Amino acid sequence: MASAIIQDQRPPMWQIERTKTVPAREILHFGRHRIPLEDIAAINGEEEGYRPITGLMLAGAVFLVLASVIVFGVFEGRWESRYLIGATFLAFLGSIGCFEVLQIGKQSLYRLRLTLNSGEVVTFASADRLDVDRLAARIAAYV
Repeated sequence: MASAIIQDQRPPMWQIERTKTVPAREILHFGRHRIPLEDIAAINGEEEGYRPITGLMLAGAVFLVLASVIVFGVFEGRWESRYLIGATFLAFLGSIGCFEVLQIGKQSLYRLRLTLNSGEVVTFASADRLDVDRLAARIAAYV
């Protein structure tokens, strides 16, 4: 399994099982869902892109505010000047956090919405576009 991930040959997060009953049915299995392929009426795919920067921005802002409070306390509140060492460290941490925000790219999540004959909508989501494309192609070939 580990070598498959390293070599970029990820196993699919879904599988289609063939029942042993007569007539044989193919059942899509992912997560807790078990859906017969003949029950799928329509498929719809979408991509959601986002940048997870909220935590880094908050941490960077908190560190910079704390550094500013310490600097203000030293110069205006007559605190001891040794606190400037801590202010420098906090300012460094805050600026590194803000710099990392600039380095974060868009992360994508791919969703495949399956509309069943009953009207229920089931969603398959993955960060691997190839996995979603393979599932959509397999369902489209059947539907």
